[in-house]
Amino acid sequence: ISVDLSAADERILADALEASTEIHREGSTFFYKKYYPFEIKGGKVVAAENYAAEAANAVNRAYSQQVVRVAAKRYGWAVKETGTGKVSLTKRK
Repeated sequence: ISVDLSAADERILADALEASTEIHREGSTFFYKKYYPFEIKGGKVVAAENYAAEAANAVNRAYSQQVVRVAAKRYGWAVKETGTGKVSLTKRK
C-alpha cells in the first residue's frame, strides 16, 4: 500500500515527520510506533501490508498538522490544540 506524496512540499513533510510522536527516523528508514519500518520512495509511503494503512495515515496526519502550522504562521493565526489531531485557529490582534 502506498500514499502519493508527490505534491507534498518536501520541507513541510520533513518537519512534519520530525515533529510526529508516532513516527521516528533512523537513517533513511522511518518507523511507525517505533517498531514498524516504512520508507518514502518517489513520493510514496511504502510499508508491509499488515500495517501500511496505519503508517500511511500517520504520515498524512503529521503532514496535515504541519501544513496548518505553516499556514497559521504565515497568516498570523494563533493555534490552540483542542484534542488529538484537532486545533482551533484564531486571528491574532
